[in-house]
Amino acid sequence: RNRQLQGLAMAMVKLWEKSAIAKIAIKRGVQNTCNEIMAEEIK
Repeated sequence: RNRQLQGLAMAMVKLWEKSAIAKIAIKRGVQNTCNEIMAEEIK
Protein backbone atom coordinates (compact mmCIF):
# COMPACT_ATOMS: atom_id res chain seq x y z
CA ARG A 1 0.00 0.00 0.00
CA ASN A 2 2.69 2.46 1.00
CA ARG A 3 4.57 1.89 -2.26
CA GLN A 4 1.41 2.46 -4.27
CA LEU A 5 0.71 5.69 -2.38
CA GLN A 6 4.31 6.85 -2.85
CA GLY A 7 4.09 6.10 -6.58
CA LEU A 8 0.83 8.01 -6.81
CA ALA A 9 2.32 10.96 -4.91
CA MET A 10 5.34 11.01 -7.23
CA ALA A 11 3.08 10.92 -10.28
CA MET A 12 1.02 13.81 -8.87
CA VAL A 13 4.16 15.86 -8.19
CA LYS A 14 5.47 15.20 -11.71
CA LEU A 15 2.12 16.15 -13.24
CA TRP A 16 1.95 19.31 -11.12
CA GLU A 17 5.50 20.30 -12.10
CA LYS A 18 4.67 19.75 -15.78
CA SER A 19 1.50 21.86 -15.50
CA ALA A 20 3.42 24.58 -13.62
CA ILE A 21 6.08 24.63 -16.36
CA ALA A 22 3.33 24.69 -19.01
CA LYS A 23 1.62 27.63 -17.26
CA ILE A 24 4.90 29.58 -17.17
CA ALA A 25 5.51 28.78 -20.85
CA ILE A 26 1.97 29.90 -21.76
CA LYS A 27 2.40 33.15 -19.78
CA ARG A 28 5.71 33.87 -21.52
CA GLY A 29 4.22 33.02 -24.91
CA VAL A 30 1.28 35.37 -24.31
CA GLN A 31 3.62 38.15 -23.17
CA ASN A 32 5.80 37.65 -26.26
CA THR A 33 2.83 37.79 -28.65
CA CYS A 34 1.48 40.89 -26.87
CA ASN A 35 4.90 42.57 -27.11
CA GLU A 36 5.13 41.71 -30.81
CA ILE A 37 1.65 43.15 -31.46
CA MET A 38 2.57 46.32 -29.53
CA ALA A 39 5.81 46.63 -31.53
CA GLU A 40 3.86 46.27 -34.79
CA GLU A 41 1.38 48.95 -33.67
CA ILE A 42 4.20 51.33 -32.69
CA LYS A 43 5.74 50.98 -36.17
